[in-house]
Amino acid sequence: MGLLGTNFVKAMLEKGEQVQVWNRSPEKATALEASGAKAFGAVTDAVKGADYIHVTVKDDSSVNEVLAAAAPGLKPDAVIIDHTTTSAEGAIQRTKEWKARGFTYLHAPVFMGPANAREGKWLYIGIRSAECD
Repeated sequence: MGLLGTNFVKAMLEKGEQVQVWNRSPEKATALEASGAKAFGAVTDAVKGADYIHVTVKDDSSVNEVLAAAAPGLKPDAVIIDHTTTSAEGAIQRTKEWKARGFTYLHAPVFMGPANAREGKWLYIGIRSAECD
């Protein structure tokens, strides 16, 4: 729930989406309840029942850590959309690993500032998964 994540959440809420949030710093997630999000103290609870899981963290290591913690709460057909700017190798590896586990992992890094995230136009951009052939 940094600058991008917070604005992504607000944009989704304004589009009428139900948004469940979790952050490693709980106060950042609870702050979004005033905008209509539902905050959770545990990442497994935040992802329960969600069709789409959006991840926006710092780097490959952070993505792997957060997804490992979230895994027990993921529903079988959930789609993981990772907006983190990570290495190509990390994204390819995660795509393979999550596919083997029965999930769709899409690497969709964003190259924009917080104001663009708040506009919500990114919601309509096509997302492609990393190539794994």
